[in-house]
Amino acid sequence: MVSSGTCRLAGTARIRILILVSITAVLLVSMVSAAPGGITIYAQGEQGYPVGEELVFSGYNYDSNATYLFMIGPNLPPEGGKLTSPFERVVSGDPGSFDIAPAGAEHQWELSLLSAPLGIAPGAYWIYAVSDPVNHEDLASAGSYNTTIVMLKEPTLTAEVVPSIVRRGDHFTVSGQVKEYPDMVQVWIIGPYFLYNAIIPVLSDKTYSLKIDTNISEILPEGQSYLFVQDPRGGNIFNIAINGDWVQKVTPEGTTMNLFKFQGAGSLQGRDAAEALMAAFRDAGSDDVYTVIPLAVNRSQITAYELIGTPVSTVPAFTYPSVTATTPAPAIGTDTQVLAVTSIPESAQPIPANTQPAPLQYAHIGAILLAGGMALWSRR
Repeated sequence: MVSSGTCRLAGTARIRILILVSITAVLLVSMVSAAPGGITIYAQGEQGYPVGEELVFSGYNYDSNATYLFMIGPNLPPEGGKLTSPFERVVSGDPGSFDIAPAGAEHQWELSLLSAPLGIAPGAYWIYAVSDPVNHEDLASAGSYNTTIVMLKEPTLTAEVVPSIVRRGDHFTVSGQVKEYPDMVQVWIIGPYFLYNAIIPVLSDKTYSLKIDTNISEILPEGQSYLFVQDPRGGNIFNIAINGDWVQKVTPEGTTMNLFKFQGAGSLQGRDAAEALMAAFRDAGSDDVYTVIPLAVNRSQITAYELIGTPVSTVPAFTYPSVTATTPAPAIGTDTQVLAVTSIPESAQPIPANTQPAPLQYAHIGAILLAGGMALWSRR
C-alpha cells in the first residue's frame, strides 16, 4: 500500500515536470517570434523637416530583395503617390510606378529624397515601405509593410531659381527669404568636378538675391548638379565652410575639422560631394539651415528642380572623418573647377505601423512537449 505522503510527492513531481515543459514551450515560441522578419522603415534625423531639405529613409527588408515606397498625405492620391512624384499614383502590380530601394548588405535598404522639387505643402505625410509592389488600397495582399510619418514644416529659408529652365550660357537668379535675418547666406553649386561658392548679403527686408552670370552657366558640367543656399542663423558663423581644398566644420569657438575634400586626390565629386555636404548640415554640431535645388544640365539647357534619374543609395550614412571617393579621380591635367567668390555687391527662399510577425514555424515543438507533459500528468 502506498502512503498518502508518497502520493503527494509524486503529484508534486508531476506538477514540476508540467511547469518545466510549459516554460520550454513558451521559450521556443518566444525565440521564434523574435527571429528577423518583415520590413522596417525609419526617417533619419528629426521627424520635422523644413521644405527644401533632404529626407533620408532606411530600414531592413527580410521578405524580398526590393523595397517599394510610396506616400500618403494632403491632396495626394488615396492609393498613394510615388515619393519622387507625389501626385503620380502608384499602381498595384506595376513596380515602375513605385520608388524602389534594392536590398543591400544584411537586408538593409536606404533611399534619399530631395523635398524641394516635390511641390507638396507643409503637413504630415505617411511614408510606406512594402515588400511587394502594392498600393495603399491593396496592403492586405502585401507580404509585409511598415510606415513612418514625417512632418514637412514651413521653411525658415526659402530659395527659388528663376527662370527654372534656361539656355546654357544664359544667366539665372537664385533668390529667397530668411526668417532669422542673418547678415549673409552662402550659395554653393556642386557638380561633377565643379564647385561654385559665394557669400552674399541679406537685405533689411530679409531677402537675398544672386545672379548667376553667363560665364558660370556656360561652364556648368553636363549631368546632375545641386544648388545649395546656407543660412548661418543668428550667430552669422557658417558652421560648414570652405578652406583650401577642404570643406570644414567650424565651431563657435573657431576651431575647425576637415570633413571632405572637393579637389585633388581622394576628393568627392558630384552627388557624393552633395550627399556629404547635406550630411554635414544634418550633423548635431551644426545649427546652419539649408535648402537644396537640383539642377539637370545637358548640352543645351539647365533645368532647375529636376533630377536625372532617381539615385538610390544602399550604403550606410556618411560618417566622419573617413572619406572615400566613389567617383574616379580626374585624369592627370584636369581638376575640379573651383569658383569661390567671397562677397557680392548688394542687389535688390516616426510613428511605425505593425509589421507582419515572423511565422511561428517551430511552435508545434512546444505543443508536442506540452501534450507530453499532460500525458505524464494523467498517468498514475
